[in-house]
Amino acid sequence: LINYDLPRIPSNVMQTMGYDYDKKYFVQLAMTESYYNRYAENKRWGTFYAAGLGWDISRENFMDGTNDWLDQLKLRAVYGRTGNGIDNTGYYTYYQTYENNAASWYSMGTSQGQFRTTYESALANPYITWEKANKVNVGIDAQLFNGRLSIAADYYNDKYFDLLQTRGKSIEIIGQSYPAENIGKQRRTGVELQATWQDNIADFNYFITANWSMEDSKILFMDEQNQPYDYLRQTGRAGNAMFGYICDGFFSSDEEIANSPVIKGYSNIRPGDLKYRDLNKDGVIDDFDRCVIGGDKPTSYFGLEYGFN
Repeated sequence: LINYDLPRIPSNVMQTMGYDYDKKYFVQLAMTESYYNRYAENKRWGTFYAAGLGWDISRENFMDGTNDWLDQLKLRAVYGRTGNGIDNTGYYTYYQTYENNAASWYSMGTSQGQFRTTYESALANPYITWEKANKVNVGIDAQLFNGRLSIAADYYNDKYFDLLQTRGKSIEIIGQSYPAENIGKQRRTGVELQATWQDNIADFNYFITANWSMEDSKILFMDEQNQPYDYLRQTGRAGNAMFGYICDGFFSSDEEIANSPVIKGYSNIRPGDLKYRDLNKDGVIDDFDRCVIGGDKPTSYFGLEYGFN
């Protein structure tokens, strides 16, 4: 049963089912029906699901010769669709709201009169709904040497869509701000590796775990303004790409300043000030000389954990 009066939090109905055949073949299914009352009535329900398969190769007959050193070798794969409805939107933005201006005064003979006006706030979006992602994960789990060594490796490929973004090409000709819409697309891919060695010397037990991960991202679509140069575009770049100006050192003399591009908005340039690269060769350093200066490489993390008792 769903409580339709829950304030600003999703409600979920989840069903899961699993099957294990001879401890070698595994199937698991899951489905969730989620409800969120920040959306319009016909957009509140989201259906999300996942399916996973597993195969423990080490239990096959053709692996009998490895029993003395291989404890488990399992392949697995999962595909699913997930949704995000928490904190991705404001308070009931599918409603159009209006606000009152402060009181205004006007002359009325020898006295003053007062009036108030009402104006339309940011435009509503009655079609706003869940952000979604199609996710694929494949991995392998292995245990060797009577459980002393454990290894896990994963690769994932996630495509996010219906991401809430404000259109960049909209013209505020009506004098209003435009709402966020489910138009963005992004892809994230990555690998994760983890290995653990655990053993004992008499009553002394110890373990050491190493992990490493790397993730890459790419903006597949965003409604950005048409750009005169490709290096200004965000579409096709990494999701965390940072834009800025390339610094070519410092000005060393007044003569060098006079023979260099003009920096828009700055007139009192002196020796020792930063010198920026004129990417479009128009003699002016302005917004058309910005490019990616960081955040465009895959992010990588690693860690090491150990302990004893």
